[in-house]
Amino acid sequence: MNIFKQWVMALMLIVSVPFFKASASEVISNNILQGQWRVSKVNFHSSPADKQNKFTSYHMQQGIVRYDFKANNEFSFVVPNKKNNRPEDGRYWLWNKEGHDGFSINQISLNSPPFNFGLTAKITQVDSYNTYSVITLEVVFHADQQTATMTLTNLNDVNWDNPPVIYVNNIAL
Repeated sequence: MNIFKQWVMALMLIVSVPFFKASASEVISNNILQGQWRVSKVNFHSSPADKQNKFTSYHMQQGIVRYDFKANNEFSFVVPNKKNNRPEDGRYWLWNKEGHDGFSINQISLNSPPFNFGLTAKITQVDSYNTYSVITLEVVFHADQQTATMTLTNLNDVNWDNPPVIYVNNIAL
């Protein structure tokens, strides 16, 4: 019976390793955030006051497919089928770490583009698997102070170029 218990314990350990969850501090301190992350889900905590205003974070986030965190703190939003979203000097946005539990994206010039895509994010959960990770964020968008829960993944699968699923108070739009 003792050998059986040891065998079961070993099997449980082997099965659980691919589902290891990393802490938020491990993600930031190890620079795992660098690279491209697909925005898979954005759940706004409230409806925008003006649903027709295209300069609200609600509208701006619908077309952003990926975030690209670069090593030199440069940052780009990836918007497929659009002209290059970076000016000739290569710098619209910079990103930086907020301690070990979040990051902020700061727009260098609030006149280019003429609306603010910046945000401040707190990492609330990190799920690491064998070949990819999923990060859950609590976000405040600088354009209008709208808040949302956002899910990012670095899994490059068939959904890599798909826009995020947008929710308002957990109701899909």
